[in-house]
Amino acid sequence: GHSSGGLFYAGGIVNGNSAEFSQSTKSSDNNSSKDFYARVTYKFGGLSYSGEIGPPPQGGNWRDNSLQLGGFAYNGKSLVSDFNRYGLDARWRYQDLDLFTGFVYGNDIFKDPMQSDMAFAAYFFEGNYVFLPWLLFVLRYEYISTPEITIPLTCRIFLPA
Repeated sequence: GHSSGGLFYAGGIVNGNSAEFSQSTKSSDNNSSKDFYARVTYKFGGLSYSGEIGPPPQGGNWRDNSLQLGGFAYNGKSLVSDFNRYGLDARWRYQDLDLFTGFVYGNDIFKDPMQSDMAFAAYFFEGNYVFLPWLLFVLRYEYISTPEITIPLTCRIFLPA
């Protein structure tokens, strides 16, 4: 949903895992637990989420001079673990420049006592610049770290396009 201004929100309940169809249960769901998610974003300036259109942006319809801040949460269960994901994001658009970033924290609590619980953190930064409507420059950096597993994983990706 959205308000008439810059507030956008979403939430829901998701059912199960969508596994292969089982003749014994007559279902394709091997997980009857419900997962829950929520997202909230507020946008300062720019075009409204409500679809109200003001004067067209000067210089190109991709322009939306605004600052957008948001967050989300997802809580779920699988056959092997209970898991949570939480995140924050920000986006700043000015003329032909579009900068955005996001951060996600997650943890898995395993049902098997022989398996260690796991947590991770990830973030990214991305910048786009519109030189011409058909010519864009994109630069992205991603980072993920899972220090709590047996062999800690750290991954960094730098993507120019």
